[in-house]
This record gives sequence, structure tokens and C-alpha cells, in this order.
Amino acid sequence: GLPELKYTLVVYSAAPVSIRPVRFQPVALLLGLQLSVAGEERNLKQIFDQTWLCTVRRRGAILVLVINADSVRSLSLDLDCGGTTGLAPSRGSFRTVDVVPPRSRQLITIMVQTEPNSGYTWQAQQRYALLPPHLCL
Repeated sequence: GLPELKYTLVVYSAAPVSIRPVRFQPVALLLGLQLSVAGEERNLKQIFDQTWLCTVRRRGAILVLVINADSVRSLSLDLDCGGTTGLAPSRGSFRTVDVVPPRSRQLITIMVQTEPNSGYTWQAQQRYALLPPHLCL
């Protein structure tokens, strides 16, 4: 069987959260990469030939993930959510700049509703670039 993994779970939520063990059921997604995120609204946007941006909305939260299936180039992502209101960013800033290595996926940010019964607006501007292999560490 698979080895037991020990990890720390950090949850940001304005609403009550229930955490319980579940049997892992990965959804195969593109070239063997696996993503197991459930949401009420999912949007998968192809950025380049082998790279995708995935946004998942679930109740009062928005998750932003990047999948880079390119075998040699890293993906540079500049995500600016500066016009967002009523949501708090998990990384402490509404703007993030990340480099996702080849054959990797990364959770970029989680936006959580600050007040459970109030509305929110989410605006996101993204800029992308595939980095040549000699710039990838």
C-alpha cells in the first residue's frame, strides 16, 4: 500500500468547517497529473500547449491552481486580484508571482469570503510566460 503521509492542514474560512478522513479518489487529469478538488463551479483554461489554469468556486472560497505538464519549461505566473472585495487571500496579498516547475502543479492561492452572509466580487488578471530551459533551476 501507499505510505502514510503526515502533513499540516491549514483552513481559512468564514463559515464553519468540518474535517473528516475521506478515501482518496484522484481524478486523472492530463498526462498523469492528478487533481482532486471538488467545487460548485470549475473552470479549466488552457494557457499554453501543456499548461492550464484551474479555478474552483466552492461556497465562500475560490481556489486557483496551475498545472504545468511541459517536460522542460517552467511556467511564470503573475496573478493580480487587486479589484477583489469581500474575500481574503490565503497568502496575505492580492497579487502573487510564482514559477511552477516542469511537470508540476501548484495551488496558487485560496480566496475566502470574509463574511459568510455577504457578497463578494472577484477580479483576476493573469500574465504568463514559459521560461526557456536554461532559465529553469
